[in-house]
Amino acid sequence: MDIAGKPSTAYDVVKKYVEVKVGKFTGVEVVANCPSIGRSSALAALKKLTDEGVIFRQGTGRGTYYIRADSID
Repeated sequence: MDIAGKPSTAYDVVKKYVEVKVGKFTGVEVVANCPSIGRSSALAALKKLTDEGVIFRQGTGRGTYYIRADSID
């Protein structure tokens, strides 16, 4: 995914995945579905999206999952 000839960042790749994802998703799903980026980059992008309020993090540890902010009533 290139934007005007510029390579996409890990943040861009994860944000694009989140925009089309419906329902809950985990960090493992993001890493598996975004093979062009590394695990730590994907998790850092999830943290940044959480900090920006684009997604919400629920649970702790292995039970952690994310949901899009616009899907909450």
